[in-house]
Amino acid sequence: MRKSVGIALLSLMISAAGAATVYAAGWQQGAGGWWYEYEDGSYAKSGIRQIGDQQYAFDQNGYMLQGWQYIGFKWYYFEPEGGAMAIGWKQVGDKWYYLDPNDNGAMYTYWLDIGKDRYYLDENGVMVRGWKKIGDDWYYFHEDGGMNLGKLELDNAVYTFSGDGALTGAAWRENTGGGAYPAGCYDDEEQALFDQLGDEKKEQYFDAHPDREEEYDGDSHTSYDRYAGFKMDVKLNKIAAGRLEAAMEKGYADGRVTGEGSIEDCLAAANYRRNSTCQEIYVRNCEDADEAFDKVMEIMDRNYASGKDRRYTLDYYRYMGMAHCEKEWTPLV
Repeated sequence: MRKSVGIALLSLMISAAGAATVYAAGWQQGAGGWWYEYEDGSYAKSGIRQIGDQQYAFDQNGYMLQGWQYIGFKWYYFEPEGGAMAIGWKQVGDKWYYLDPNDNGAMYTYWLDIGKDRYYLDENGVMVRGWKKIGDDWYYFHEDGGMNLGKLELDNAVYTFSGDGALTGAAWRENTGGGAYPAGCYDDEEQALFDQLGDEKKEQYFDAHPDREEEYDGDSHTSYDRYAGFKMDVKLNKIAAGRLEAAMEKGYADGRVTGEGSIEDCLAAANYRRNSTCQEIYVRNCEDADEAFDKVMEIMDRNYASGKDRRYTLDYYRYMGMAHCEKEWTPLV
């Protein structure tokens, strides 16, 4: 009897052990979507989880998330097909993003250096193409997103850039007869004034060199725009903006901004084109660019008439900086 009882107990114990629950680990799909079940019956939920060699995102109920997701104060992108986290460059619609492999796939913003190339991703993570003002400077990014370095010929203009890619100047390279710069360094009123001054300079130039006007009016490109027309100078623009702000705050008289000195002092301090001749002209109470142009030319013509000095002609100058502000300017005399 004892032997048979022992066998029965052993048989019962084996039977009980064989009845343990076994879970089917892996991806499961239900009415609410996809979820991932582990071997112990638990499932992935609430955040990013590594499964195999990919990462996925799950909501608090354990369902897999897709598309853009904001997790832990950062943006991530999960593929619509399959749900895996995207890493590196990713095109979504017509926009490109960089999902940083060094930050667990989080969306990257602002300056990005990859090898010898430099890119800029805006505050929404979108790769910038074309012109972009960043801080106080303008930059140009090619169609593949790479920042331009060196000279750039674009839209009939030649643009120059500093060693770090910031725009320094622009000049027309073809017989266009204008001075617009698509970089947007000038607002509409400044641009209109620049164009009028450029046209006046051109007339003065051909008055002095009538033999070259026929070439300019021809179908071929001319050397005028490349070598004689006004060049927009970004550094001069910044100097002009700073001088104008100081003049409106402190006053301007006898060729000097109060407490700032003359324009020659300012250019020397900025190490700008040493020994160059310059003119600084302020006009105020102007309704528009047309009135500003008339006042500038009145000042130039009056000074020229007093001594026939070519320094008081537009044709004497090559580079131009400009700034304007629309507000009351009472401190000036």
